[in-house]
Amino acid sequence: MSKNHLKIGLDLRGLDPDFKAHSQRGTGRYIREVTDRLLKNDFYDEDLSFIPLTRENIGLNSWQRGLLNRLPRGRVTFESQICLRNNINNTGCDVAHFFSHGDAPAYPLLPQIATILDLIPLRFPHLYQSGPLNLRFELARFLENRAAIAAKGIITISEASKRDIVDILGIPADRIAITYLGVDNLFFSTPDDESALSKEILDKLDKNNAENKKLKLALYVGGLDARKNINFLLELIEELNKNHTSIDNCDELRLALVGNFKNEKNFPEILKKIQALGLEEKIIFLGFVNNSDLIKLYKYSDIFIFPSLYEGFGLPILEAMASESLIVAGNNSCMKEVLGDDDFLFQDNDLKEWCNGIIALLNSKDAKNDILLEKLKANRDRAKSFNWENTVKQTIEAYKLLLY
Repeated sequence: MSKNHLKIGLDLRGLDPDFKAHSQRGTGRYIREVTDRLLKNDFYDEDLSFIPLTRENIGLNSWQRGLLNRLPRGRVTFESQICLRNNINNTGCDVAHFFSHGDAPAYPLLPQIATILDLIPLRFPHLYQSGPLNLRFELARFLENRAAIAAKGIITISEASKRDIVDILGIPADRIAITYLGVDNLFFSTPDDESALSKEILDKLDKNNAENKKLKLALYVGGLDARKNINFLLELIEELNKNHTSIDNCDELRLALVGNFKNEKNFPEILKKIQALGLEEKIIFLGFVNNSDLIKLYKYSDIFIFPSLYEGFGLPILEAMASESLIVAGNNSCMKEVLGDDDFLFQDNDLKEWCNGIIALLNSKDAKNDILLEKLKANRDRAKSFNWENTVKQTIEAYKLLLY
C-alpha cells in the first residue's frame, strides 16, 4: 500500500428505497452501476480502495435513533446532516463520495467529493418552490449548495451541468470533473420478436382498438415533475391526433408512458389534464417496466418523445439511441451533447415546430428513408461511446485529479 493510499467511502444510501426516490430513477442506476464496479475492483488502482457506506454501517447511536423516530418530518435531512456527519469517521474511510450533493453533509467533518447531477431547482425555482414561504425549498437548496461548496471537488455528468455549477454556485472549473453516464449493453440487443413483450404490456397497448385502427405509438420514459414538461407532451399528442391524416398509415396516435408514476405528486394534475384534453383513450400508463420489456418497447414504438426542459444528462435518450429508435427532444441543456444531431431537436414548447417535425419524421421512417435510417444507425454507434466502464474509469481519474 502506498503512502498516498486513500480509502474512499461510497454512499450507497440512494439504493435504499426507504431513503429517497433515487433507487427507481436515473440517480439509482448511476449509483448502482458505478459502485458495483468500484467495489469489485474492476478498475483496480493501487492508490485507492473503497468502503461501502450504507445506512446500517454508518450506524445510529441510541439517542440518534430515538430522536429520528420521533421526528414528524425531515428524517432524511437529520440523518445526513447530523447522524451521518458525526458517525462517518467511524467507518474507516479517508474521504466520502456522495453521489447526489443533496445527500451530503453541509458542514462535513470528513473530506468529501459530491456529485452534482444537475442544478435544475436553481434553474427553475418557480417550478419547485412549495410550502409556507417556501422555507423547505430554501433550506434544501441552502444545504445542497453548502455541501457542494464545502467539497474538495465536484463530479458532474455533462458540460451543460458543469457550466451551471460554475455560473450558479461559483465553483471554479478546475475543481469540477465530468464523468459521462453509460447505457446498459442490453439496449444494443435486437430482440428476435419485438412483439415478445409481456402479455400485461401488450394488453395495455392494444386496449380499445376493436375497430382495428391503424395505430402509431409514441413512447415517453421518465418522471412527471414539472420540468419534464408533460403538459406540453399531452398537448402535442392532442395536436398530432388532430393532424393524423398527415401521418402515413395512421388513424390514431397513442402515447405510452413508462415510470413509477402513482406516487408522484403531479400525477393527479396530469390525469386532470388528460381528461380536459379528451385523451383518456390515447394515453397509456405502463408503470415501471423492467429492462427486458423496456428494450422491446423502444423498438416496438414508432417514436420516442422527450420534451424535458432540462436534463443533467438524459439516460432515456441514450437508451433510445442504443435501440436505434426515432427520437425527438428539446433543444436545451445537454441534449445535443448526448444526441449530437440537431435534426431531432426542437425549440422548447413550440407546438407547431414539434408537430410538423414529428409528422415529417414518422413519414420518413414509414417510407424507410435511407438518410433517416443512416442517422438512426449513427445514433446507435454514438451511444456505444457512453458506457459504464468508461464512467468508472473517468470517476477514478476524477478522484486522482480532485484528491491528490
